[in-house]
Amino acid sequence: MCFGKVGRIGKYNAQAALRPGQQVTVRKLPWRGDTPKWECRAQVREVTAEGFSISVPAGTTFRMADGSSWSGRDDSLDRYRHGAWRQVMELPTPGLHWYVNVIRPVEVSGDVVTWRDLVVDVEAYPDGAYHIAVISELVHARAALPAADFEHVRREVVAIVDDIRAARPPFRRAAAESRYGSEESRFWLIPGAGDGLAVIGDVGGAGRSSVERMVARLNPASLHDASANPLMVLPEGQPPRDGVLIAGAPQELDRLVPHARAALGIYGGRTLVTLALAREQEVDPLAEFHAALDGSEAALTMQLDAALRQSGIPARGVATARRFVAASWF
Repeated sequence: MCFGKVGRIGKYNAQAALRPGQQVTVRKLPWRGDTPKWECRAQVREVTAEGFSISVPAGTTFRMADGSSWSGRDDSLDRYRHGAWRQVMELPTPGLHWYVNVIRPVEVSGDVVTWRDLVVDVEAYPDGAYHIAVISELVHARAALPAADFEHVRREVVAIVDDIRAARPPFRRAAAESRYGSEESRFWLIPGAGDGLAVIGDVGGAGRSSVERMVARLNPASLHDASANPLMVLPEGQPPRDGVLIAGAPQELDRLVPHARAALGIYGGRTLVTLALAREQEVDPLAEFHAALDGSEAALTMQLDAALRQSGIPARGVATARRFVAASWF
């Protein structure tokens, strides 16, 4: 499939242009540039005066601009509102949650649906918890983003968090699904019990329960002390099915980063690797979002991002949650 540059798309009447059951091409553009990051074929689920939704089943093929492709792991119902600066993905596994991309308003031309990613994302869970992801990437992109877009992103994140807290549609409380729908769900990619590898430092304070739930979910085949030689705890060969978890307190960051670097050297690209810093006290992720954007050096999100970049292992994104800050490599 050939990807071309995406030209300007004119005004449209999406209610007339789209219909339920129609197959469309969905294209995601990066925040900068007009070459799509990926595209896929999917089916329109619903069309209303306010917007539309697209069903993307597990196994859908996503074709990349370089000719490679990958298959989605989970079913997703993607919701768009006309003129809105967000796209909401409702994901039923490994526990009901929502992944919200901050975007420029979606555009439709014929059977092509195009949206432009604006860096930062919000993940919401049925117990009311939420993450703000890739804050650090937004901070680094600020100089290149139009000032108006940057302010739109800030306002939109505030509006998304307000909707999550108020449980406005599509966000809802669902206690029966909260076991796999809490803020730790981001790191539970395989729904069945399996095996993993955990490297644990001094975990205390508000983040202890979060890390304990992550460890329980991993069902670790091995549990090691973070003070040990990082290479000693990582057997070569088949990677742990549930991934590698490295967790500790923020003041242990210098000891934990070498474990992440060693894990990536052995398992990089073959299993999930997560480095989580457990907070001593709960924080409001939205407050840390504002602090990071305003240049605060005290924001734990930015401290972790800086340490990873200096070590040559920048993460795809650092997630900021109430009880921990975590980086993941897939």
